[in-house]
Amino acid sequence: MLFFIGFELLHGRMGRRCYDRAVTCPYMQGSDQVTREMTPVLNALLSKKKATVGQVIPKGQLDESDAAEFAAMALALLPARADADFDTFSRMKTLRNSVTHGKRRINEVTFPVHELRDLLGVYIGAVVNDDIVACKAASS
Repeated sequence: MLFFIGFELLHGRMGRRCYDRAVTCPYMQGSDQVTREMTPVLNALLSKKKATVGQVIPKGQLDESDAAEFAAMALALLPARADADFDTFSRMKTLRNSVTHGKRRINEVTFPVHELRDLLGVYIGAVVNDDIVACKAASS
């Protein structure tokens, strides 16, 4: 469960930081509304609220959705992997929620610990690399 907590802390912190790059990235900007709705990683950044359904979630509401936070981070930091990583994240999040909320018992589940650890490591590395690039740009 510690990997899940680490992942929640990471995407919770980084989602907002990465938001602007995510919603302006070529993948998001180059997609029509139908494609956005059909592509899970892009759809995660669209509002599901009746009054604003289909519109990009405002940055201030990003923290209402773990999926939106992760999507923003994935699209900004590792856009080439965003679709596959979002699928992995979604599967793991669903599994975690089903155990946490009592829908499944822990002895019925084989947690994808290695897969989660690997994905967490990839994104920690991406965050560190992003910080290094930002520091170099600021010092130039």
